[in-house]
Amino acid sequence: MNKIVKVALSVLAFAILTEGAVYAAGLSAVLEKPKTPENQRDYTITFVALDIQNRPVVVRCYKKTPSEGGFSIFDSDKNLPSGGGSGTCSVTSSLVSAEGTYQYYVIASAEAETVQSATVSVDYKAGGPGTPTYYGKDHPSTCQYNIKFKTADDAGKTVKVEVYRSDQTSFNADSGTRIATVTIGSNQEGSHLDTVPECNKTYYYAVRAFNDAGNGSDAVGDTTSITIIQATPTTGAIPAGTGGSIASGTAVEEPKEELQLPNEESSEGIVLGEAAPSPTPTTPGFLSALKAAQWPIVAGILLILVGGGTILFRRKQPRE
Repeated sequence: MNKIVKVALSVLAFAILTEGAVYAAGLSAVLEKPKTPENQRDYTITFVALDIQNRPVVVRCYKKTPSEGGFSIFDSDKNLPSGGGSGTCSVTSSLVSAEGTYQYYVIASAEAETVQSATVSVDYKAGGPGTPTYYGKDHPSTCQYNIKFKTADDAGKTVKVEVYRSDQTSFNADSGTRIATVTIGSNQEGSHLDTVPECNKTYYYAVRAFNDAGNGSDAVGDTTSITIIQATPTTGAIPAGTGGSIASGTAVEEPKEELQLPNEESSEGIVLGEAAPSPTPTTPGFLSALKAAQWPIVAGILLILVGGGTILFRRKQPRE
C-alpha cells in the first residue's frame, strides 16, 4: 500500500471518529463538545492541536456572543511545544452576560500552516423554572411519608424536581439533604414515597424544580417554623430565585432567612431556600484533556500519529 493511500485512510478514519475536528496536511485541531445548556458564566473549553511534522503550535480562541455579528479573538494565545498538545480557552463572566447561544472555535498555526476547528455552541441560561404550585405530605405508615407536588405551567422549563428531607427544622436544601430526583415536565403532578431511616422521628420535607441548565426554582415545603440557610454562590453564578445581584469576582454569603408559620397541616406549602451552585470548573492537564475529549477523539489522534510516523519512516528508507 503506497503512502498516499495510507494518508487517505488515516484522514478518513480521523474524520469519521472525531467530533469537531479539522485537519490540514500535517496539522489538526480538535475542540471538545462543551456542556450545554450551561448556567455558569465562567467555564473552559478544551482543545487538542497536534502536528505530525513536530513543529511548535500556536492556538488562538475565537468567540461569537448572541449580540455579535461575527467572531473575534478572546483569551491569550496558547503556545504549545513541538508537536502540539492540549490546552483550554477560558470563558469568563465578562464575556458571558445575556442569555443566548455562544459559539466558539480555535485556529491552530504551525509556521505558515493554519487550521480552524469546527464550531461548537453553548446555550447560556440564567433563569430558573417556575416554583411548584402545589406541595402535600401524607403519612401512610409509621415509617413512610408520601410527598406530592405539582410543577408550574412554565412552558417546558421544568425537567426535574428534587426532594429534600431532614429531621431538623433548619436545614440546607442541597445534596446533603436530597433524597430523590423525579424526572418530570411542566404542569404535571408527581410524588415520591419515602421510607425514613428512623420511624420514631418527625421529618420535614421540601421540593424544588430545576431546568435543563441546572437552575433551580424557589423551594416549597412543610408549613412549619423552618429556617433554610441560603447557599453561598460561586464566582459569576447567581442561583435562580435570589434577589439582587452579585458583583463579578466576588462570593457573597446570604443571611439566613427565617420563616415563622403556623405549626399545622396544610397542602399550600411555603417558599424556602436555595440549592448549592455547581462547582467551578478547573483547567485539565494533557491526559485529562484527552480523556475529556472522549475516546473517539483520542483514537483519531492516534491514527493520525501512526499514519504520519509511517510516512516519515517510508521516506527515510533507501529506494530499491
